[in-house]
Amino acid sequence: APFTALSVNDVLIRHYSFGGDLTYYLTDVFSVGLQGQYFIKERLERESLVGYQFNRVSTLNRFKYAGHLVFGYVPGYGKFGLFNKHIVHWDMTINGGIGMIWTEIIPVVPSDPVFGGYRICPMVALSTRMFVTDWLSVSMGLRDYIFIDKFEPLNRHMYWPEGTDPSSDPPQKMDLETAKRNAKSSLTNNIMVFVSVGFYLPPSFQYKYPR
Repeated sequence: APFTALSVNDVLIRHYSFGGDLTYYLTDVFSVGLQGQYFIKERLERESLVGYQFNRVSTLNRFKYAGHLVFGYVPGYGKFGLFNKHIVHWDMTINGGIGMIWTEIIPVVPSDPVFGGYRICPMVALSTRMFVTDWLSVSMGLRDYIFIDKFEPLNRHMYWPEGTDPSSDPPQKMDLETAKRNAKSSLTNNIMVFVSVGFYLPPSFQYKYPR
């Protein structure tokens, strides 16, 4: 099931993602699968307005890619009539999983070195799926990626190494390793709305009854 998604809970930066889910149904309601995606960032207008209005540069991170092992459960399903001519089958799915996401800082000074890394990233999701045909479905829902991210130190350019006197010595700029060690950790929720199109393989099947 290829999908596209966008983040909805950050007013300063938005991420679009493109990826896919490969899911195997163990039963009618339980599934296990793999998910992978690539992110594209967009700095929003409000981020630039913060700088103009408050003379401050926002501390932001970007996401690049992520991969997850995902488990699914279908708590409810049904069908409805469309224009009194077609019967549309639907179901609701709850997903949970664990994986990794790669994040990196967006430096306040663009010429500064960038650093980032993999973060352990649990994921929970709620979605609904409608069946267009026996083998084609359309899904939409919310996914929440939860992880501890590390942000650029606020004092990266106003840093007094150990042994210097702030009252007399001028501040220095942190080197890359010092900046990594002093990175601020923060719990991050990346909530994304997604839409996907699913293809069942094989596209058709026959019921087999016990002899």
